[in-house]
Amino acid sequence: WIDHLLQNIIGLLILGTAAERYLKTKHYLVIFFVFSVVSNVAAWLYISQFYPSPESVSGASGSVYAFGAFYAVHAWKSGDIQFSDKPGFLEAYIEMITTPKWLVWLAGIAVIIHGLGMSLADIGGIVGSSETAHLGHGTGVVLGFLLAYSVRDDWLRESTRQT
Repeated sequence: WIDHLLQNIIGLLILGTAAERYLKTKHYLVIFFVFSVVSNVAAWLYISQFYPSPESVSGASGSVYAFGAFYAVHAWKSGDIQFSDKPGFLEAYIEMITTPKWLVWLAGIAVIIHGLGMSLADIGGIVGSSETAHLGHGTGVVLGFLLAYSVRDDWLRESTRQT
């Protein structure tokens, strides 16, 4: 469990910080706690169908995945992430992998793919038995998408609002 905790800490440091760049701090904190509870409840409801008394479902993974999805979608929608206008593929690729906001955006995309993929694999029985509540990750991704497409302007920092 310690590796999962460290992954959440690093994920929150990278993706949470990126999401907080857009969201006002008080809203960021509310979203963090609400999304953590919702994703844990979703995972617990799913797991409790198969295990009469699951030991525990807890953690911040749902919020980390939500912030990753939110950042990836919102940064794209707001125009903060755009493909390079450099003439060659190699130059554009090098710019992309050496720019911090692109690396964070790619981490957000990886979180979306991993969260949804592992949730679907878990539901489909492909993953097998695991101590990880993958549905909590997938729930976080869905919550992040919903937030990115429904966030109110007054929840966003003044400098990041879309005009």
